[in-house]
Amino acid sequence: MKRWWISWEEPTPKGDYRPLHVPVPDAVKKWWCSGYGGFGAEDSYATLCAVVDAPTEEEARKAIRVEWEPQEWRFCEECTLDWRPNAGRFPWEDE
Repeated sequence: MKRWWISWEEPTPKGDYRPLHVPVPDAVKKWWCSGYGGFGAEDSYATLCAVVDAPTEEEARKAIRVEWEPQEWRFCEECTLDWRPNAGRFPWEDE
């Protein structure tokens, strides 16, 4: 298993970037909205980030596509299994 720090642009023409179901797949450890772009009604998007545990980058992307519809991937970086993003910007309550 590997940990991935992944980010994508999620289309939000109706203003909603939430996942399709709750809870999200177990592979998606945490996710956040970190900003917005394309402020027109048809081309607006939210910038989302997530920590995903999956064996490959493709499996990490698949876990995201279960709940969201990325229009563009920003990055997908492999991290150590105990890695967490900066808690000041991306809060993570202990499990």
